[in-house]
Amino acid sequence: MYAGSLVGPTATLIKAERYISNVERVARIVGAWLAVLATGVFTEFALRYNTGWSFLAVPLGLLGAYKLESSAFEAAEVV
Repeated sequence: MYAGSLVGPTATLIKAERYISNVERVARIVGAWLAVLATGVFTEFALRYNTGWSFLAVPLGLLGAYKLESSAFEAAEVV
């Protein structure tokens, strides 16, 4: 389901929103959990084998998890 705003005689689209379904919300929350899990696994291997990539794994993984988790609780998505 979409909601939008139109203006003018030619009906120019200003903004459209797509409502997020419950299934998509659950998928985003599960994706956030998987991102955190993958971050932990990658960090463990990076520290165990001294690859030097562990300093990037934690911030990037947690940032990805935060974005997925916060987007799951939005009322609608602007398209």
